[in-house]
Amino acid sequence: MKKIIAAIVAGLCFGAIVFAEADPRIEQVTLDEPFTARWNGQYYVRWGANGTMEFSENGFDYVQRTLPIRYIPHYGNGVNLLVAETQENTPIYYIQKHPNIMKNSPMYVLDESYNVIDTIEFNGYLFYLGYRDGYHYLRRGVYVEPYENCYYKTANGVDWIEIEMEEAYTSETPLENGYKLTGRYENPEDWDKPQAELLAFLVDKEQNEYPIIWENGIYTGAGEKKRDLIRIFMKDEETGEERWKLTMDGIYGVEFPEDANGTVWNNDEYVYVGKQVMVTEPRTQYYRLPMSALQNNIIVRLQDKILGFETPPVVEDDYTLVPMRFLFEQMGAEVEWNQQTKTATLHRQGDAVTFTVDNKTATVNGAPKTMAVPARLVNDKTMVPLRFLSEELGMTVEWDNETRTAIIA
Repeated sequence: MKKIIAAIVAGLCFGAIVFAEADPRIEQVTLDEPFTARWNGQYYVRWGANGTMEFSENGFDYVQRTLPIRYIPHYGNGVNLLVAETQENTPIYYIQKHPNIMKNSPMYVLDESYNVIDTIEFNGYLFYLGYRDGYHYLRRGVYVEPYENCYYKTANGVDWIEIEMEEAYTSETPLENGYKLTGRYENPEDWDKPQAELLAFLVDKEQNEYPIIWENGIYTGAGEKKRDLIRIFMKDEETGEERWKLTMDGIYGVEFPEDANGTVWNNDEYVYVGKQVMVTEPRTQYYRLPMSALQNNIIVRLQDKILGFETPPVVEDDYTLVPMRFLFEQMGAEVEWNQQTKTATLHRQGDAVTFTVDNKTATVNGAPKTMAVPARLVNDKTMVPLRFLSEELGMTVEWDNETRTAIIA
């Protein structure tokens, strides 16, 4: 139980965050109003005026819907809007009117037409935990003796099942490529120790787990998924400084400038990230990034592990190029590099392959061979054609189109 919670909290509790040089694709924009909505699996939803909720598909254009429950929104004991994920394209909304940590507070369950289908009395404040595997999950916070939280799940919003905390929380995050991202500690008993190592895994639809081996940095956790995006947190191995980036696939992402905050949302065209401003300034400053910067990355699996390259693989003429050194060191090959001629030689199990950047001719065990595409320099990384070099070193490469994964065996 503790290891699951700790894996979740690890993505939320972090120290000084450092950031890479700003990505040139990021631009600053000023919006007409602050973003205050949350994603419910189908729409962005926020409170409107006079007993309404407002819905938007893109985070900008909202349509009002009148609720059958009258309320006055304000901070403190007001209305707790628990917007559920959709269930087979049918949203269920949980609204707790005048939540109070000291006494029973009614929760109204609304169907997709905003009709009340049930009223439930709960002692304490309710927190929506998410929708997965056919169930909505909630936590009831109780701040009077015996100070115990309770956890529930429901498939229809009416029939509630009390469950253990371990079932309510999960560190598995569904990704857009069909995998799930999860994390757990190498030694579960060390979950509360500062130096405990959190391991990251991608889980496929058959529930096979593949550990992620990072080229640079230590994985320290992941935040809540917001529509298509998730924040993952990494720590520098030498300095201990931490950073975060937005990703769709759990591996590759974009880091934002130092004054970016945790307000994140996206539509089909852009990602928006809030920009920190002075208290007296309107919260309308945002960073904007094209969604294309995060889409369609290629995952590389070497036998039973996922390779977390610092620089994502690239595609040239339908051939995948990947960072050379990290790949072949993980294969157990020795890598020699001549900076002057930009020539690399790989040695593995008696085989030797030599190639030069921007040259299609390689030498395999002393004989010349032609590559379909040459090695390239990308962001100071030598990128090499994955299939040619892997197969010449005695490996095989298969392609899983569903998850966009190159599998080396």
